[in-house]
Amino acid sequence: MNTAWETTVEDVDTVLRAHNLDLDADEIHDQLDKDDVEDAALFGDTTEQQTNYAYQEIEHQLIVSLGHLPEGTETKFP
Repeated sequence: MNTAWETTVEDVDTVLRAHNLDLDADEIHDQLDKDDVEDAALFGDTTEQQTNYAYQEIEHQLIVSLGHLPEGTETKFP
């Protein structure tokens, strides 16, 4: 695992708030595949791009892996 990106509870909280989800960010953080979030983030060349890609992956996991958002949910981080 590369340490260039670290997914924080604050990252998770940002995504949860963007979707108006009242869930425990610490609990969701523990459930995420943080390696996948890191891999997504590292596709970006700038910090802004990395953050956006990471948030997109968190959204993806909230839909597919964790089931907290319905399929077809529009991304808040295009």
